[in-house]
Amino acid sequence: MLTAINDAGVWAGRMAWALSGWIVKLMGKVPLFGPIVQRYETQYAEANHGSSEPLSEKTRDFFAR
Repeated sequence: MLTAINDAGVWAGRMAWALSGWIVKLMGKVPLFGPIVQRYETQYAEANHGSSEPLSEKTRDFFAR
């Protein structure tokens, strides 16, 4: 019984994720929201591809100030 409820929750989460992605792509085609969505996509891609220093170094640098 719990497995069925869990599976339904997983399915609902995946469908919600897919639907939200579809809505964002659709909004990107609307002239009012298109530039906003494109700018967000650019910034998101840059944030994910940037090199990040380990948390231990960030913490050390923070407390060294």
